[in-house]
Amino acid sequence: MRDGLGRFMKGHTPPPKDEKWRASLSKRQSKYPPPILEPSMDLAYILGVALGDGSVTDKGKYHRITLGVKDKPFAESFVRALNGIGLYNCCVHRHPSRDMWFVDIYNRALVKRVVELRTRLGEFLETPGLQLAFLRGFYESEGSYHKSKDKYGEETIKIYNSNEDLLKFVGQLLRGLGFYFHFRTSTRINRRGLLHLIGREHTTYYLVTGRRAQVYRFLQEVKPCIKRPVVSMS
Repeated sequence: MRDGLGRFMKGHTPPPKDEKWRASLSKRQSKYPPPILEPSMDLAYILGVALGDGSVTDKGKYHRITLGVKDKPFAESFVRALNGIGLYNCCVHRHPSRDMWFVDIYNRALVKRVVELRTRLGEFLETPGLQLAFLRGFYESEGSYHKSKDKYGEETIKIYNSNEDLLKFVGQLLRGLGFYFHFRTSTRINRRGLLHLIGREHTTYYLVTGRRAQVYRFLQEVKPCIKRPVVSMS
């Protein structure tokens, strides 16, 4: 059950998403002020998330962006960015049976803007500030940080995606900002998952850097809220 702002109420699971419910939600959404969709760091961050872990639905009267992740700070960061463009009818809620955190935002104008910007990323991300905000959202979605446990403590950052063209564009952004990542391809045979996909090849593309100075600078400038070194409190 949701309250008047469209937020999930504590102790309740989401209602069934039938056509009647979707039409009712779309009507309620139209009562809210329109979001601020001019170029901003919040919108650039939202775009990075939407092209990574986010799921964008633009079908008929159904316009939604959903984020489902294991890291609550990531979900909370996404909500803050949505608030930053004037969308307050969203919150972080935990799945009742899975250890995951979800954010759902139903807004036609935002979804249409994200769909439009997918094809105009270079034009939209004109300034270093917008590029770093986009990279933060994309890295929090698709990236990984690893530090070896041996005496050398080597650090590595990788950014994955199955869309080769998108990841090459991200690589260009990184190079333009002075970061040096290598583009790599990884192909494996699916051993589990959906039955019709088992035994098929799956290709993933990734950008990687293992240079300590590059890793340090990337984390300092992009400022991800997750997938970074754990700071000891002692």
